[in-house]
Amino acid sequence: MAFPQTRLDVVVQIALGADLTEHPGLWSWTDITNKVHWQSGITITRGRADEFSTAAPSRIALTLINTDGRFCPRNPAGIYYGQISRNTPLRVRVNAGAGYVTQALGFVDQWPVVWGDKRLTVSFAPVTASGLLRRLGQGEVQRSPLYRSLARSAYTPTAAVKGYWPGEDETGSTSIASGIDGRAAILSGGVEDFAADTTIAGSDPLMQLTPGVGFVGYINPYASTGETAIRAIVKIPAAPSGTIELLRWWTSGSFTVWTVEVVPGSPDRMFLRAYNSLGVEQLGGTGINMEADGPAGAAMYGMTLYLQIDLIENAGAINWAIYAWHTWSYGSGTGALDTGSEAASTVGTLEAIGSHNHSAAAAGTTLGHIAVASNANFATDPSAAVGFAMNSVSTRWTEIGNELDIFTDKLGSLADHLTYVGASTATDTVELFRELETAEVGVMFDGKAGFLTLKMREDRYNQAVALTLNRTAGEVDYLAPTDDDQQLRNDVTVSRPNGSQARSFDAAHIAANGTYATRIESLLADDISLPEHAAWHLHLGTVEEQRYPRIGINFTRVPALMASWLACDIGARLQVTNPPAGQPPDTIDVHIEGYTEFLKPDEYRVELNCSPAWPWQVFAVEAAGNLGRLDTAGCLLAAAMSTVDTTMHVQTTAGPTWGTQTPYDLRVSGERVTVTAVASVVDTFTRSVSNGWGTSDFGLAWTTSGGSASDYSVTGTLGRHSHGSVNVIRETALALGYSDIDVTITSTISAAPTGDTVTSGVAARYVDSSNYVDVRIFRAAAGGVTIAARQVLAGVETVTSFPTVSGVTSSSSIKIRLQVAVGTLNGRAWLSTADEPTTWTVTLAVTHLTAGALRVHSVLGSAVSNTLPLLLDFDNLTVLDAQALTVTRSVNGAVKAQTVGTAVSLWNPGVLSL
Repeated sequence: MAFPQTRLDVVVQIALGADLTEHPGLWSWTDITNKVHWQSGITITRGRADEFSTAAPSRIALTLINTDGRFCPRNPAGIYYGQISRNTPLRVRVNAGAGYVTQALGFVDQWPVVWGDKRLTVSFAPVTASGLLRRLGQGEVQRSPLYRSLARSAYTPTAAVKGYWPGEDETGSTSIASGIDGRAAILSGGVEDFAADTTIAGSDPLMQLTPGVGFVGYINPYASTGETAIRAIVKIPAAPSGTIELLRWWTSGSFTVWTVEVVPGSPDRMFLRAYNSLGVEQLGGTGINMEADGPAGAAMYGMTLYLQIDLIENAGAINWAIYAWHTWSYGSGTGALDTGSEAASTVGTLEAIGSHNHSAAAAGTTLGHIAVASNANFATDPSAAVGFAMNSVSTRWTEIGNELDIFTDKLGSLADHLTYVGASTATDTVELFRELETAEVGVMFDGKAGFLTLKMREDRYNQAVALTLNRTAGEVDYLAPTDDDQQLRNDVTVSRPNGSQARSFDAAHIAANGTYATRIESLLADDISLPEHAAWHLHLGTVEEQRYPRIGINFTRVPALMASWLACDIGARLQVTNPPAGQPPDTIDVHIEGYTEFLKPDEYRVELNCSPAWPWQVFAVEAAGNLGRLDTAGCLLAAAMSTVDTTMHVQTTAGPTWGTQTPYDLRVSGERVTVTAVASVVDTFTRSVSNGWGTSDFGLAWTTSGGSASDYSVTGTLGRHSHGSVNVIRETALALGYSDIDVTITSTISAAPTGDTVTSGVAARYVDSSNYVDVRIFRAAAGGVTIAARQVLAGVETVTSFPTVSGVTSSSSIKIRLQVAVGTLNGRAWLSTADEPTTWTVTLAVTHLTAGALRVHSVLGSAVSNTLPLLLDFDNLTVLDAQALTVTRSVNGAVKAQTVGTAVSLWNPGVLSL
């Protein structure tokens, strides 16, 4: 038997004596489940309240039975004495039948004791174990990026770093503090100009050298590894008047003294030099050209330089290299170097390092972050000098964790959506990570396994549904729908530190709802990406759908869902089918932003904090359904629909028409329809009909007006007006409710007219005989053809001139085109077998703008003398910007009659991702 017929299989464990600097996978866990006071249960809280807030520290709250005092850290008689303390790891695991899953891991805030009786004989420990965010948020002030890079064990074991003097000391200091121990560098001859250079992005203010002053820092003895690595930041303001000694160090190896010097000359050069015990220089390197080895051949004066000196023993020789990195981005650098090799030599160990009696030429030279290590792989990323600017969020997230000995995790690789960040401006630990969360538009939270976790935005794009709840099957404990304005953001400005800003707003949304403005500072690497980020935040803040910020599940009633729930995490996608009556009928589609779980042996329930999933459904090339499509710029319903019609006539008013690859879903006044076929609005008249024109190829019926019913027929190839009398208009019409339309039709005549003119044409915006526009051709008895555009408004006629249609005669088969858009009516005509002209023959400004039907009409002049009937035939009616869509109705449970002019759009289209 399974839960709830049997007890919930939940385990509570603590990691006694855990080393918090070790990976959690190395901790040893002790089961304390039998000490849980189950009457109080276990409450787990994780994530954030909504999509615009930040996650609070995760929290495990439970009460432990402490009768034997084992949960009192200072009780020497307790069996856990010396093994529990503040931040002892505690985790909760649940088994739904497929093995245990860790639902939360926290660190015990404290071990309080309360008594359950007045005699103080029954004690309990009401414990709260919080995630990493709590401890990291205690206000720790972090040092500069260079300090973190060089002083921490980011790239090599801490033991490899033998000495480090940042030079970030305050004004008035009398020594240069060590970054790894208490051995400050000793000044001689005066003091340096401390905190003088504030321009190094990756550093706190650095010292500048004072002529006549020197300093030295001593290094504790260590065993030689055959390698020495020296790093430093240097900035020389201008070409020097004399030699500048930047660094000097003493070793136990073959060369007792090494220096880095800048020597004026033609050109000025930076040299790495080594001297033997007799003071003779040994390397003979060519040096780095200070005047031409900078970016694009420029001088390196006035630039921040990251010096990297590597000395490596190999086959009895020293391979030496000095790099002067001057440009860096995306985790790598560009610079100049000088290299060489000295045979029969040893590196030895480094005993002291400093800078000796600065010359007058050294005035104003910035020097700092002098670090020594016994491993040449130490701190090889020079981008620390610019605060790791131009590193990706993904890379930087991991690097900060390494620098600060914090275990981190990422959900999503962001291989296609890398966000690059600028130099950090944060001073506390949480803010260092929070900057990345904001730039990424991700979610930072305490992971289930205890790691500080970042849900990358790519991991939210087009997620598969992790958990589906059927409300009618009793799988939803409660819903809390809302349509409030708490998450509206329709005017967004995104700025970056020491950079520009970009604003994005939705004027239509503001007009309908008022202004909801917000400003966001984001640590983006450049100004180019600001507009995209502003637009994305605007997109997130203008979601027009019912929100369900709270959804409850009671697994006591639906235990079959437990396994799927245990696989969910912050940001997972959840759907609720069959919403309650009276609510929008669409499936509820949300992302989990946070939640609270409540566990007892006989009870398991959760309350979810949710946000709409739709904003994260983004366009993907060739994706199925709507995600592989972009919405039209404008589309309207061109014909009314009853509740049972399955053909939908639409007109695209801007942008491309609908694609023919189906299926996909459209939104029509809240109704969701699935398009299963797409046809052009073309009538080829390939049917046989008497006493009318029947039903068009695209599903609309033709109506007739004028003459008798027998005057209208379809021959199998043509639609016909048979004129047995003169001066009587014959009209056939389609109830297409277009305002703007672009239509062509071919008109032929059975014989050249004699005695008078024969007129045929096409009309649009036809409301009644007193309100419409049309384009007509006039076949003259003399053999020529003219054309005119006309507006009839309230019975008043406005007509263009009557230019001649070239290349045709009165007996020709002629193609007519009418195009009307807002206040402009265009027309042209041409021989039906010829190419269409590229210019309009007639153009008329119109003020009749009301949508109306489409009509084909013809009439014989009163003096026509042909033998009657005279036949006017029409073929290939084509509406160029219209389509007939075959649709399935009531996809979301809503179906209703639809009126002409109703907006048609893609149902939740895939938007372009950030």
